[in-house]
Amino acid sequence: MMTSVRAHDAFTLIELLVVIAIILILIAIALPNFLDLMERAKVTEVRSELRTLAIGIESYGIQYRNNYPPSPASQAFGVPGAVAETWRITTPVSYLEEIPSDTFVEPPGDLNLGGPFGIGSTHLHYLNDPLFGEVWLTLSYGPDKDFELGTLHYSPTNGLLSDGDIYQVGAPQHVP
Repeated sequence: MMTSVRAHDAFTLIELLVVIAIILILIAIALPNFLDLMERAKVTEVRSELRTLAIGIESYGIQYRNNYPPSPASQAFGVPGAVAETWRITTPVSYLEEIPSDTFVEPPGDLNLGGPFGIGSTHLHYLNDPLFGEVWLTLSYGPDKDFELGTLHYSPTNGLLSDGDIYQVGAPQHVP
């Protein structure tokens, strides 16, 4: 006995195209929200890492009576070879196990490019110089991934890829 196939047991090409179009519309609606959430998560991670770095710097400063690791002023203006001495908070006394990386900076082919903590490296940056007065500064390049010291501060209200860097500013705690 043979069974016959009825014409409406399968989907037509038009019905499949309509389903695919609906799925693509839903993806187009959801994708920007997903990308925004990923960007906000990275910003939150960087802010957390900046706080961690600040704790290490402050611990160093407390032990050395408000003397923080040096950072040449020329580094702030992108002079090659100028490297912040952030390594001082990892050795010989380990205030931090390692200097946190900047989530927004992609590693170059040569991982030693820019020095371990200098401008152009993949680590969060630290600046401490008489030019800044009684303040030290840690920073991330931010979602726009470029260095703009002092010109712009990152703000999520300016859009997903807000122009500007993410800063953490600290002042010495006066130790008697």
